[in-house]
Amino acid sequence: MDTRVMRGDSRARVFVHLARRRASAGRKSTAKLLASKARQTSGGRAGEKMSNPQNLRRVSDKEAGPRAQHQRAPWVPQGPVVTHRSRRSTLRELVFAVAIPILVVTLIRLFLFDIYMIPSGSMLDTLQIGDRIVTSKIAGRYFPIHRGDVVVFKDPGGWLGRESDGLIGSNYLVKRVIGLPGDVVACEGSGAPITINGHAIEEGEYLRPGVQPSSFAFSVKVSAGNVFVLGDNRANSADSRYHTHDGNNGLVPLKDIDGVALSVYWPATHWRSLGRDDSIYARVGGVKDAR
Repeated sequence: MDTRVMRGDSRARVFVHLARRRASAGRKSTAKLLASKARQTSGGRAGEKMSNPQNLRRVSDKEAGPRAQHQRAPWVPQGPVVTHRSRRSTLRELVFAVAIPILVVTLIRLFLFDIYMIPSGSMLDTLQIGDRIVTSKIAGRYFPIHRGDVVVFKDPGGWLGRESDGLIGSNYLVKRVIGLPGDVVACEGSGAPITINGHAIEEGEYLRPGVQPSSFAFSVKVSAGNVFVLGDNRANSADSRYHTHDGNNGLVPLKDIDGVALSVYWPATHWRSLGRDDSIYARVGGVKDAR
C-alpha cells in the first residue's frame, strides 16, 4: 500500500475520533466539521463511510493513533454527580447563612451592646413604659462613668422589693448617675434643688415636669468605687434616696453597672438619643468621671 495513502487513512481516523468525541459532548457543528475533514483526508467511499455521522462509533485511542491521544476532548461531568455536589453545597451554604448571623448577634450582645425593655415609670419622661433601649456594655465596663449618664445596673440588694422597677426579664434597674466618688449629694426637700458639693444643679432638661427634685431631705457622701443614682420621675422612683440605711448608704457599686444607655430605639416614634449634658454639672467640682 502507498505510504501516502496509509498516512492519509491514519489522519482520517484521527479526525473521525475527534468528531465522535465532539458529538458525544454535544458539539455537533464541530463534529460535522471534523467529519468533513476526515472525508477530504481519506477520500473515496472508505472516507465517506468512515466520516458519515451515522457511522460515528466510539473508537479507542489506540485505534485513532498517537495524534488523537494528545487532542482529547475535555471531560464533561455526568449529571448525577453534579446534582449530588450541588445539594451538598446548598446545604452547607444554608447552615452558614443561619449560623453566622446568630453567632454575630450573640457576640455583639455579650461584648458590645445589649437591649432592655422599660417596665415602669421611674424614668419618665425620659423613658416611657414599654420603651426599648440600647446600652453600650463597653462604656459601662471599660470607659469612665460621668454625671448625667443613664445606666443599667444589677440590683445592689433589695431595691426591686420596693417597686416593680426592674427591667423586663432581669434583676437590672435603670437610673441616672448624679454623684461620683467623693461627691456630697444633698437636698433640703420641699422643692429645694439637688446640690452636689454645695452647688445647686438645674435638672429641668430631664426631671419630669411638675415633680420636685426630692420631696424629703437627705445628704449622702459618695464613697470610692460607688455612684449615687436617681430616677427622672422622683415621685415614683425607689432610688439611692430610699436605701441610705441598707449597708452601702444607698450607693451603687461601679462594678455592678452593666452598661450606659445610648438611645431609645423602639417604638420608632419614641426614638431619641440618651446622651448627657455636661454643662449641668460644670460648676460642682470634684472628679469628672469614675471607673
